[in-house]
Amino acid sequence: MDKITISHLVEFNRKSPKGRRTLVEKLKKPKIKPEKSESGGDYWTSAVSCISRAFAAGNNTEIVEKIDKLLEKIENSDAKITKNMFQRNIHILQKFEEFDFA
Repeated sequence: MDKITISHLVEFNRKSPKGRRTLVEKLKKPKIKPEKSESGGDYWTSAVSCISRAFAAGNNTEIVEKIDKLLEKIENSDAKITKNMFQRNIHILQKFEEFDFA
């Protein structure tokens, strides 16, 4: 059963008896969350996570290592879309290479 919020109560009060029944039945059914797929996501995720690890570590070695890994991935990739994605991540990371994380 879903949690009943104030907006649900207001909506319930404004509905006809048939609408109220429908709303209650709708709230009784649990919402099914879609399963997360392994693919997809934002193209900049690897850059953002690397920057966050660099802030936690307090230095930029994470960023330099990630740039090297992404350059290797560009060389090993055949698809232009994939190469562009990795190159965009590299551009994001290069802006933080000289950043003082301390």
